Amino acid sequence: MFVGHYGPSFGLRRAPGFTAASPLDLYYMPYTHSLAASVAWSLLLGGLAALVWGRRGGLAVGACVLSHWILDLPVHVADLPLWGDLHKVGFGLWDCPVIATLLEAGVLFVGVAIYAKAARNKAAI
Repeated sequence: MFVGHYGPSFGLRRAPGFTAASPLDLYYMPYTHSLAASVAWSLLLGGLAALVWGRRGGLAVGACVLSHWILDLPVHVADLPLWGDLHKVGFGLWDCPVIATLLEAGVLFVGVAIYAKAARNKAAI
């Protein structure tokens, strides 16, 4: 998701015209955006969360961490490595700004709706 990359990316590599929607060339990111690293991070953070919030909380945190890679796949150009910095994939929807924006807005609004429902249920207790 582009929204989640704003902060760190403003201070990092810019390549004007890299994609139609973004000038950010995220060319080397094996520790944060490879599928293998995403699985490892989700297991690590899910395991830590399980110690605090139990199995269900751990699964939720692990799934959220892994979803980052899954949600990045449609919008990134072929710069998401599967392992280390090798075998890069991505469907490139950032080259279709209208579609990418609609997808990202959809994910944002679904997340807000889930949060609002949970917050409303807690307030009713």
